[in-house]
Amino acid sequence: WVDPLGLTCKEIPENYDPLTDTYTGVDINLFPTNEHIHYYAKKVPNNHTSLSIGAHGDPHEIIDQNHNPISANKLAQMILSHPKYEPGMRVNLLSCNTGNFKANSNCYAQQLANEIKSDVLAPDTTLWYWPDGKVAPYEELEIGGIDYNRPGNFYLFKPQNGL
Repeated sequence: WVDPLGLTCKEIPENYDPLTDTYTGVDINLFPTNEHIHYYAKKVPNNHTSLSIGAHGDPHEIIDQNHNPISANKLAQMILSHPKYEPGMRVNLLSCNTGNFKANSNCYAQQLANEIKSDVLAPDTTLWYWPDGKVAPYEELEIGGIDYNRPGNFYLFKPQNGL
């Protein structure tokens, strides 16, 4: 963005529409572009009060578009440098199992909350994306697909001192 008056301002995020003053889709989309989920994530509802991240993940890590692991520290750096992010803003980590504290008491979502010193909302099971942008946590059937009889949950992780 070029500022014709030479004023200092933040970069405009790619998912922000200045004409309607709205955000559409996740703010940081780490899904591979050759997967449908990348485009479903571009339709996830968004707002001004939180920062949303879409990525493949598990209780221990998330991965980028090239399937390389991203540490909580590295993701924290991406978040803190994002033009939409404000200190204390909640982060919605829309990534499978990243909030599964039963599998890992210091799960990825907790590590991220500690790194950014902000709340992180994350699912405890597989997070399913629909083509219209809806997301919901459900267990996965053994044969693949959504097990609608076993819904998951989103949990809020708060920063913990000394971690």
